[in-house]
Amino acid sequence: MPQLNSSSEKPILNASITISRKSFFGGAAIPFNIIIDGVSVGKVDNGKTVNIPFSSGLHKIYIKVPVWNRNNHTDEILVDLTNTQNIKFICGYKAPNFVFLQKV
Repeated sequence: MPQLNSSSEKPILNASITISRKSFFGGAAIPFNIIIDGVSVGKVDNGKTVNIPFSSGLHKIYIKVPVWNRNNHTDEILVDLTNTQNIKFICGYKAPNFVFLQKV
C-alpha cells in the first residue's frame, strides 16, 4: 500500500513501477491485471507499457489474467522501491505457465 502523509492523508507516490507487455497474437484482446500488495492498480494491454506511480518501500507485485481458471497469474515478485526509483518489468505469454512477469 502507498505510504500516507500524516498531514494530508494522501499517498506519497515518490517512486514508480513500469510494466511493458510483449506483443503476442494469442490473447491479444485480454488485458493483464496488475496487482501490487494484493490490490489491482491497473491493466496493461497487448504491446503496451504502463507506468504506475507508487510509494517507496517493500511491495509484492504480480500479473493476473482474468479469464483463465488455472495458471492465470504469475509468481509474486518482491521489490524494494527507494525514493524516485523506477523499477521496470516485462510481461507476456510463455509456456508452461502461460503468463510471466520478470524484472528487466
